[in-house]
Amino acid sequence: LTESRRFVSFTEGCVVDDSFCATMKATEIRLCWDHGEGTNNQVCHLLIGDGRRWIVADEVISEKGSTPSMDARLSIGLLTRWGLTVDHVTAAYGDTNSAGKAGSGSSVNALLEAAIADISRRSVPPFEIRRPNKRAGSVAAGERAMNSLLREGQLFVTLRCTSLIHSLQHYTGSEQDLKHPIDSVRYGLSDVLLSPPGSDKLPPTRLLVV
Repeated sequence: LTESRRFVSFTEGCVVDDSFCATMKATEIRLCWDHGEGTNNQVCHLLIGDGRRWIVADEVISEKGSTPSMDARLSIGLLTRWGLTVDHVTAAYGDTNSAGKAGSGSSVNALLEAAIADISRRSVPPFEIRRPNKRAGSVAAGERAMNSLLREGQLFVTLRCTSLIHSLQHYTGSEQDLKHPIDSVRYGLSDVLLSPPGSDKLPPTRLLVV
């Protein structure tokens, strides 16, 4: 472990195996992306929530130079690996930058939505990829909130998420190459992490059992 790492609350007790997910009656299935450019910087995570706990269940990293269509196939494959479909997704969040992947004024999220719709043989995207809260101070506040969830036993990571685990063990706040997996999860939980006290943290959704 790196000294002065940002996520000091991330310990061995925060890392679980697949069987831990079976203890949850999931009310939330989320996908989240960080659209970083370059090798190992395009990251997608699968989040499972039951109203009081969150598990980062799985991750996939795109190859350098991947297209939105390639990223979409990997993301759908992530769902398939867990016996899920695009219809199980209750919310999705994606970064708003990475102009290198966007063309003619389109956002990366819009291109990814269209690719997911095409692969799923839908006339419209099955879900909207929302923009995360990126107000001034949201990065530091979100990282502190993630650390609190880890400390309180409300956020776990499965052994499948090797890149995220490595980042949580060594990120001190300045390493850009370690930041992408953390940003992906932070975006996916942005409404939960930065909700004002007393506000509803989870939108109404049908009950899903994983």
